[in-house]
Amino acid sequence: MFTTGLFVCGSTSVLFGFLNLSPDGATFVGLCFAVRIAEATGAASFITASYAIIANEFPGRVATMFGLLETFTGLGATIGPPIGSLLYKAGGFILPFIVMGCLLLLTAAVSICGLPKQELDKEKLSRYTYLDLVRIPNVAIAAVTIIVAAVTISYVEPFLSGHLDIQFGLGPEQVGVFFLSDCVVYVVAAPLLGYLCDKYVSTKKRGKVGSTSKSKIV
Repeated sequence: MFTTGLFVCGSTSVLFGFLNLSPDGATFVGLCFAVRIAEATGAASFITASYAIIANEFPGRVATMFGLLETFTGLGATIGPPIGSLLYKAGGFILPFIVMGCLLLLTAAVSICGLPKQELDKEKLSRYTYLDLVRIPNVAIAAVTIIVAAVTISYVEPFLSGHLDIQFGLGPEQVGVFFLSDCVVYVVAAPLLGYLCDKYVSTKKRGKVGSTSKSKIV
């Protein structure tokens, strides 16, 4: 699933760069939706598989390794926009998608040779469905918490930049720095909290502290 997801995501990313050559109108819109849906499916596949691989390979240090993984997620979100801007300036609409798509395809090729073979108990896994998992109270609470946390992070993005411009007169560079601060804090905090969770703090206590802090900020 990991390598297949990377391959699908990389291929569709390259394909999306050529959509500006498609006919205008409904054809262009339809192709955009189709390619982005396929790309999102590939991304969901390799991201989900990456968590499963980490949990399987590091059973005693799951929180630490998840925190490290989230660090690189935040790092990518931090450096992605400026890199994309430079590539767009250098080669137009098509170049960012080709470069990132080729990088994903290269990663897929490397992962085929480099990833350890995963030994899974398929008979044990087949006993459970998604519905069975959601019925577990801890899983249901964690799922709702993640959804609410994601909403509180993303719901302000469509209007916050305009509000900062109108209310405080901030330019594009200053607004970019404002959004960058969130990613920087995330990059620093994720591995630290993961380590503390494995070493000193129970997962439940850390979740309660994080949820309470976020609710107070919102």
